[in-house]
Amino acid sequence: MITVMVVDDDAEVRARALRCLARPEIRLASAANGRLALQDAHRLKPDVVICDIDMPEMDGFELLSALRDDPELGKTLVMMLTSESSRDSMRLGMSLGADDYLTKPFTGEELVEAFEGLMRRRGRLDLVIDSAVRQQEAQLRRVFSHGLDGTPDDAGLLTVDVSPGAGNRTVTDGVLLHCDLRNFTDMAARLTSDEVVALLTEYGDVVGSHVREAGGHHVQFAGSRMTALFTHSPTLDRRARPRAEAAAQSMTAAAVAMSRWTTREFGDRGLPDAEIAVQLHALAGASPGWESTLAIGQPQGEGDAVHQRAVQNAHLAARAVKNALDEKLASLTDHRFMEGDAPLNLAGYRLVRRIGRGGMSSVYLGVCKADGRLIALKVLEPRGEMETEQMLRFVREYTLLSRIDNPNVIGISDQGFSNEHAYIAMEYFENGDLRGRLHGPMAPDAAVKAMLQLAGAMEAIHALGIVHRDIKPENLMVRADGSIVLADFGIAKSVASSGAAQVLVTQQGSLMGSPSYVSPEQIAGHELTPGSDLYSAGVVFFELLTGARPYQAATMLDLLKMHARAPIPLLPETLARFQPLINKLMAKRPAARHASAASLIRDLEALAP
Repeated sequence: MITVMVVDDDAEVRARALRCLARPEIRLASAANGRLALQDAHRLKPDVVICDIDMPEMDGFELLSALRDDPELGKTLVMMLTSESSRDSMRLGMSLGADDYLTKPFTGEELVEAFEGLMRRRGRLDLVIDSAVRQQEAQLRRVFSHGLDGTPDDAGLLTVDVSPGAGNRTVTDGVLLHCDLRNFTDMAARLTSDEVVALLTEYGDVVGSHVREAGGHHVQFAGSRMTALFTHSPTLDRRARPRAEAAAQSMTAAAVAMSRWTTREFGDRGLPDAEIAVQLHALAGASPGWESTLAIGQPQGEGDAVHQRAVQNAHLAARAVKNALDEKLASLTDHRFMEGDAPLNLAGYRLVRRIGRGGMSSVYLGVCKADGRLIALKVLEPRGEMETEQMLRFVREYTLLSRIDNPNVIGISDQGFSNEHAYIAMEYFENGDLRGRLHGPMAPDAAVKAMLQLAGAMEAIHALGIVHRDIKPENLMVRADGSIVLADFGIAKSVASSGAAQVLVTQQGSLMGSPSYVSPEQIAGHELTPGSDLYSAGVVFFELLTGARPYQAATMLDLLKMHARAPIPLLPETLARFQPLINKLMAKRPAARHASAASLIRDLEALAP
C-alpha cells in the first residue's frame, strides 16, 4: 500500500486526479494548499505528492522546499502540476528537488502514465539503494569478521573519495575527522541486536553533536566509524583545522559519556570501557565527493537529521556484526579458518584458527600432532624497523616462562622457528580471560579466592626475579575448573642481577603497562620492583569487589595523575573489611606496600571464609 496526496486549490482538478489514480493498492489523500498538505503529510507520511504550483497560503515551491528540509518527509516523491510551461518554472522546481513535472491541462492517461513512470524510476532507485545497502552490509560484515580476530580493520570501510575531480565542490581548506569506537565487536558480542542498535545510535548522537558544535559540515557513518568534514567558513570564527582539532579533543569527553551510558544501560554485561580513536586528515586542494554524506550545516532540524542517519547506520551495522559473529561461531564449531585466514605451516602442529592478535604477534588454536592436545601457538609477526626489538622481546618471554613451574602461571611446552616465524606453544584456555567473567561485582569470597591464586603466581615469578608489569583481568586466564592463571609475559622484565633476560628493549621513558592498572613508579619511570605488580593486583582486587576500576578520568594523562597522586578510593560500607588490604596494596610509595606476595597471601587467607 502506497499513499498518494494530491494538492491543488482547484477542487475539480483534485477530484479528477483522485479518480484517475484510484486503485486498491493506493491510499489517496488531498489538500487545497501547501500549508494544509504539509500538516497532513506529517500524519500520513505520503510516498508521493502531486501538487500545483500556484496556490494560496503556501505555493507548490514552498511545499516542495519544506518537504525536502524535513528529515521524515525528505524522500517523498514530488510531481509538480502547473499551467506554466516556461523553462524557468521547470528549472526552479527541479532545482528544489522535484522528481517530475506535468503541465496543465492534462488528460487522465497522461497523469497515470506520468505517475507510473515515476513509480518505475523509484523502483529502479530502490533496487540501486538496496544493492548498495547489501554491499555495504557485506563489507561491514567482512570488517567485523576481521575485527573478531584482532586483525586491523581499516581497509575500505570509509570510502571517502578525495581525488581531484571527484565532485564539483572544491575544498581549499578542508580537514577530515575520523572517529572509531574501539572494542565495538567485543561489545556487540555481549549484546542483542536491538542493544547493538541502541549502542550505535547513542554513539552517533554523541559524536554527531560534538561535530555539529565544532562546525562540521558533513557526517558519514560506517559501522563503528564516523567521518566529518570541516571547511573554512566566513560565518565561523576559526578556520577548518582548529575547529576539527577542537572536535577531536572533545571526543575524550564523548568517550567518557559513552562509558557512562554503557554502564547505566548494560552494567551487568562486563562491557569494556568505550574508547574513541581519532585521526585528522588534511584535504588541501582536493575535491571530495560527498554525495553519500549528510549535510548538517542548516540551522533547523540538523540534530534530527544526524540522529536519523545514525539510526540507519546502527540497524545496518547491527545486522552486519551479528552475521559476522554467527559466521565466527560456525567457524569455531567446525574448527576451520575464516575466508582469507590462511593457516601457517608450523612443524609438529596443525593450526585450527586464529583466536587473537596483538601488536607484534598472533595467537592460534592448534593441535599437537604427536598427542592430539589442543594448544595455543603465539606466533611472532615482526614488522619493519622494529623487527629486532620484537624478536628480542619475544625470545625474552620464552626465556622467562621456561623458568617458571607454578599451577597459576601459564605453562609452555615448546618454542621454535619456521622459515618466516618464531613461535611459542603454550596452554590453551577455552574459557577465555577473567575480563569475560566480570559482569559487575564479584562475590567477595570468589574475589578473595581469585586473588589468592594471583598472589601465588606473583610469589612464583618474583622468586625468580621477574616483574610482570601488566597485571590486569585481560591477562588472567580461566581454566575449565575455574582456577586463575597469570599469562602474557610479553612485557615482563627480569630484575635479577645476571642473565640474558636482563635486556630491556623498551625505549627509555616509554610506559609499559595498562594505564588503568599502572603503578605510580611506572608512571614516573622509576625502578620497578615486585611491589609494582602488587599495586596492579590491588587495582584488580578493587575492580573484582566493586565491578569498577578505582580511578576513572576523561583523559589518559588525568588517569595517570590519579594513580600517582589521588587518594585511594573507599570501598562501599558492605566491603569495609577489605579496605585496609586495598590501602596497603595501592599505597603510593612501594615501601608502604606488602613486602612480598607471600605477605599478601597471609592477609588474604585471614579474610578468606
